[in-house]
Amino acid sequence: MRLSLSRLLRLLRGVLVLSLTFGCGADTAGFSEKVPVSIQVLPANQTISFGTDQQFTATGMYADNSSRDLTTFVFWDSSSTLVATISNAANSNGLATAVANGSTTITATHSGVSSFATLTVSTATLTSIDVTPVNPSVLVNGTQQFTATGHYSDGTTAILTQSTNLTWSSSDTSIATIANTPTFKKGKATGVSPGAVIIQAREVLSSVTGTTTLTVN
Repeated sequence: MRLSLSRLLRLLRGVLVLSLTFGCGADTAGFSEKVPVSIQVLPANQTISFGTDQQFTATGMYADNSSRDLTTFVFWDSSSTLVATISNAANSNGLATAVANGSTTITATHSGVSSFATLTVSTATLTSIDVTPVNPSVLVNGTQQFTATGHYSDGTTAILTQSTNLTWSSSDTSIATIANTPTFKKGKATGVSPGAVIIQAREVLSSVTGTTTLTVN
C-alpha cells in the first residue's frame, strides 16, 4: 500500500508529538519520584503560647546537592495531639495549632525519610495585639497585607496573622474588605471606594484585639 506524501507527513508529525509528550512525562515523573537523602524541618525548636499556630516547613535534600520545598508533599504528624495538632490539609500543610501546655514532636515524612522538630506550648496568656503597618493608605482596587503580632505575659511575641484563632474585620466593607480565609491570604485588605476604615484583628480565645486605620484614595 502506497502512502501519499501529505499523509506520510501527518503520520510522522503524530509520531513526533507522541514522542515529545511521553518523553516529557517520563522526565517529570522521574523528578517527582526522587527520594530525598534527608529532610530539614524548620523551626527545629519552637515555643508558642496556648491557642496560637506555628507554620512548619520541610525541605528535601538530594544526593545531587539539590533541594526542594516539600512542605505540601510530606506527611505531617504530632506525637501528642493533646498538646498540638498539625495539618495535612491543602492550603494549611504543616500548620500546627497549640491545644494545651506541654511538648510534642513534629514529624515530616516523605518516601520513607523522616525528620523531627520540637514544639513546646507555654502557659503564657495573650495581652495585646499590634496590627501593622500603622495607618497605611491604598488606591481603589489596591491591596494591603496586614500583620498581627501578639504580645504575651511572659514577654514573648508571636505572629498571629494566619492563625485559625484570629479573625480580621473591616468597619465598612463598602470602603475596604479584608480576607479571613487562607485561600485568599488572611489579613489582606482591598480598597473598594474612597474613605477610611478601621481594620481589626481579634483573637477569639481571649477576645484581645488590635486595630489600625486604612485609608482608600
